[in-house]
Amino acid sequence: GERGINVYGNFTASSRSQNVTIHNNDIQNADDNGIYIVGYNNVTITDNYVDGLTNAFSDGMYSSDLENFTITGNRFKGGDNGLEANDYNFDNMVTSKSLIANNMLIGGDDGLYLDDVEETDIFHNTASGEDYGVYINDQVGLDIRNNIFSSNGGDIAFYYLDANTVGFDSLDYNLYYTTGTILARSLSGN
Repeated sequence: GERGINVYGNFTASSRSQNVTIHNNDIQNADDNGIYIVGYNNVTITDNYVDGLTNAFSDGMYSSDLENFTITGNRFKGGDNGLEANDYNFDNMVTSKSLIANNMLIGGDDGLYLDDVEETDIFHNTASGEDYGVYINDQVGLDIRNNIFSSNGGDIAFYYLDANTVGFDSLDYNLYYTTGTILARSLSGN
């Protein structure tokens, strides 16, 4: 099929869909995305395995507009991104920081792609891509510690588009690897 698991919630910030758990699934040979989830509050995604997606533009997990979430213990491999995360904890106040931890994220482009992700702890993940290990844009309140970020295609292991490290609560104890010459870079080139 086109996607392994589809979960469509409500994009309207004031009336998000509530409470979903995706646990212990083995998803292989889907075309587009292993897991596709949008528009939910109170989300738990644990111990899932995604591999063998057939589309070069596929994501192991594509997700948008999630709030109050836990994403742990997964292995996501996609032709584009291992995990693509857009607008996490972005539209509404959250009750506490969310968590992305202990995942293996492998992408043909980026291992971990974060755009407009706020108030999230990112711990003990391995994210590997041909372009970027991790790609970050418009971050607020991210605590990023004890991860491994690698670029295996000669690009950058840790790339963020903002001009400085404002928006990171902590950025420490991570390992970086690239087959290229630049380990980490911001939009300003630092």
